[in-house]
Amino acid sequence: MTWEDGYALSLHYDKIRQLLDIVVRDNSRWLGVARCTRCGRLWGEDSITSGHADFHYVYPITATDAEAWLAAAEPLSLPHRRHL
Repeated sequence: MTWEDGYALSLHYDKIRQLLDIVVRDNSRWLGVARCTRCGRLWGEDSITSGHADFHYVYPITATDAEAWLAAAEPLSLPHRRHL
C-alpha cells in the first residue's frame, strides 16, 4: 500500500465512519478494530501522518476475534509521499 492509497482510504473513512462502532482500540499504537453496524464485518483502523496532520483510515479484515487481531496487529508501514 502506498501513501496515496492510505490517503484515499482516509477519505473513504470519513464517509463511512457513522456506520462503524469501535470494538477495541490501542491508543499507544494508534490501532483499533471497528464493526460495521449494518453487516457486522470487522475493520482494522490505522493512521498515517503527513508531517502536518494525521489521517485515520480503515480496511476490512478477516478476523473474527477483534482483541486477538489487535494484539497481533502492526501498524501498516506506508512509504512517504512522493514529490512529483
